[in-house]
Amino acid sequence: MSPIFASELAGDPVMTTEGVEIGTLENVTVDPETGTLDAFIVVPNSGRIDAFDRNEEGQLLVPATSVKARSDYLLVEPDGG
Repeated sequence: MSPIFASELAGDPVMTTEGVEIGTLENVTVDPETGTLDAFIVVPNSGRIDAFDRNEEGQLLVPATSVKARSDYLLVEPDGG
């Protein structure tokens, strides 16, 4: 399997495993000490999404452990997987 770059993911729609489209992927964060993927930053479709924390700009912070698959959508588990 070839690697997936963060720049390829930006703009992907994000949907929960429950079938709710929650927003669009804007960026990813990496732990600078370990180099591991930390979170996906998602611009929400609406303000009514309570499954994930938010940053100071109101974007959703989806833990990397919540991501289950990528095809037409980045599929995430609302409870953190």
